[in-house]
Amino acid sequence: MRLQGREIKAPTDALVSQAKTAAREFARLLQYDTPTISIYPDDEKHGGAKITLSRELFELIVDMLGHLALGNGVAVLPVHAELTTQQAADILNVSRPFFIRLLEEKKIAFTKVGTHRRVRLTDLLAYMRKDNEERQRAMDELTALSQEDGFEY
Repeated sequence: MRLQGREIKAPTDALVSQAKTAAREFARLLQYDTPTISIYPDDEKHGGAKITLSRELFELIVDMLGHLALGNGVAVLPVHAELTTQQAADILNVSRPFFIRLLEEKKIAFTKVGTHRRVRLTDLLAYMRKDNEERQRAMDELTALSQEDGFEY
């Protein structure tokens, strides 16, 4: 899949292994309740330079490493990015015709550039959040009904 001109590929075994180690080590640094986190590269070329990141940015890096450690490809996109219908369908892991039906049912906002539909990443993410919330609500209702009827899991 291509997003923003870059090919997204599954990470190699070597990258997965490195990501597992880095995610574990970096996650340990998150146990401290500090607004910034500093790391010191263990390399003489850096001359003892210190790299300081905000906690929010560091958490983002740890999240990315976590996905890579699971063998998932990762892409970084600006939130204002506009996606083709195929790119958006790939992100949702649905077929393009199914995705276009979601657009036609006005479940996700889109614009037209000539005859082509474009979806803002923010609108796609909002749909994903809403869909996940609805699914969770339905699961909670089913769980409650099952418990009322005495079913155990």
